[in-house]
Amino acid sequence: MHGIGNDFVLVDARSGPWSERESLAQAVCDRRFGVGADGLIFVETGDLAPYRMRMLNPDGSESEMCGNGLRCVVKWLVERGVAPHAIETGGRVTTVQASSDRISVGMGVAEIRHRELMVQGYTGVLVDVGNPHFVVFVEDPWAIELEVVGPRLEHDPAFPDRANIHFAAVTGHDTLTQRTWERGAGITLACGSGATAGAAAAYSLGLVGPRVQVHLPGGDLWIDLDATGHATMSGPAETSFTGVWLA
Repeated sequence: MHGIGNDFVLVDARSGPWSERESLAQAVCDRRFGVGADGLIFVETGDLAPYRMRMLNPDGSESEMCGNGLRCVVKWLVERGVAPHAIETGGRVTTVQASSDRISVGMGVAEIRHRELMVQGYTGVLVDVGNPHFVVFVEDPWAIELEVVGPRLEHDPAFPDRANIHFAAVTGHDTLTQRTWERGAGITLACGSGATAGAAAAYSLGLVGPRVQVHLPGGDLWIDLDATGHATMSGPAETSFTGVWLA
């Protein structure tokens, strides 16, 4: 499945836990010898909600939050006759809602940790959306050598748990254009929690209003921020194909 090009392999794990998750994620996500994906998602029976999402990156590390992955899980459940209203992920419960063409998920509070943080010559905003994001505003995100700068910043000592790296620009009224280097995955076509972080960072700096359209290489997402900083993300999700993993 994919959310505007951010692609995942979903596994039905509601009947019980899976072993060797890390090595399975590395094998499945490999684009040359596996299926190929930005992450491997396990849909489980939750403790705090009827369903739980666990998403592992291609390097086998687990992500605390994945907005595009959440929308895919909602779509996956709807396709199986389930109408979910809440999904557990990263030890918390998020509300979800599906319509015919768009899925909305609650992203929790986008917490501004540092409004002006200098790292390796780049001044950005550090945002916590359940996972860490470093958002740098530039004139042209496409002018950044993301494949070089991204991994350098991700592993900088300023981020003990590593960080997702984003370069963004205000390109219209309440509109951002953004590119992403995802922690544990590399360059991706979209990042839902990253779009949320970008919108929250821009809002905190007075660059946009509380409803923001974020243009990503794979498509658009819409972020709504309320007075408490709680964010709701909306966008599409699609099923690409189904299959059986035999390896």
